[in-house]
Amino acid sequence: MGREIRVEESLVMSNPCEIHLNICAILSQMDKHDLALHHAMKALILIQDELGERIDSLGGDGVQAPNLSNT
Repeated sequence: MGREIRVEESLVMSNPCEIHLNICAILSQMDKHDLALHHAMKALILIQDELGERIDSLGGDGVQAPNLSNT
């Protein structure tokens, strides 16, 4: 059991965007451009979703609103 834990601890989770872009590059080199395009578009969608979440967490427009209270 000790070996399984060491192997599991050494695994690093990759960013799903990076995975899709790597798959895209491999498929493109294999002249499977339609499938490559699918994975590139999936990566872009994931990036857009992540950016949207970050913008929402900052207040909706990407700019943190100043504190205008006089207290």
